[in-house]
Amino acid sequence: MEQTLRYYINRETPRPRSGRKLKHSELVGIEVELEGVSNPPYVGRWVQHNDDSLKVAGIEYTILTWHDHAKTNLQLLFNAVRPSISSRCSIHVHINALDMTIENIKTFLLYYMVFEKALYNYSGKRWKNIFCVPLNSWFFHLRQLHSFAYLKDWNKYSGLNLETLFRHGTIEFRQMTGNTNALYINTWVNMIVNLKKYVMNTTYEKAVQEVLEMNSSSSYWDKVFDIFKTDATALMYDNFQKDMESCISHAKLNISEIVYLSDMFEE
Repeated sequence: MEQTLRYYINRETPRPRSGRKLKHSELVGIEVELEGVSNPPYVGRWVQHNDDSLKVAGIEYTILTWHDHAKTNLQLLFNAVRPSISSRCSIHVHINALDMTIENIKTFLLYYMVFEKALYNYSGKRWKNIFCVPLNSWFFHLRQLHSFAYLKDWNKYSGLNLETLFRHGTIEFRQMTGNTNALYINTWVNMIVNLKKYVMNTTYEKAVQEVLEMNSSSSYWDKVFDIFKTDATALMYDNFQKDMESCISHAKLNISEIVYLSDMFEE
């Protein structure tokens, strides 16, 4: 049986204090960056942190929870805090990766590349933001990584950040713009969790075959609904087909780079 990342990182999966026995795939961490909070209140299980990137009474709230508790926890936070939101604020979501194998990671990267522009469009159109750089812009540099340890050199300001594997045992999504809309953020969390759930039940070989055969608008939408379920409609926008064509081309070009990733773990 292939080892999970827990073996490579030597880290145990944390559990929220609720103690609910859900699958590890449903475990998420949420970081909410806010400004204009001069006297930040303590809110439920949210933890406060200072963040030097924020100005004007900035504060970051974080929580570890199950994805189906995200909306409730977010509403609790935003009912207690009345912040201002600037371009410096953002929402980061972490998913547990310790139960993932190397094949899962490869499959995850491939599908993420396919939907990268659509996901950026939903999460706030921060495609050109230097603090959440898309893989589309830099992933070809992967061959500069010569071993698993070199994943620590992953661009931490990538929209999809694997550098957090070592610090938290997670994959971090940095794309979402700062906001206080609990439903909007909750949909984003569900999209990410559903992507992981799909990946955990799909082989890399099947993923490669599916990507290579994605050549029409209908095949794009079939896969969107397969993966994102009821939240798929949130990814509908005018340039969807054009963006999918661009991302699928990028994913196909990088299949060999993703295969190389497995060699890094085996060294």
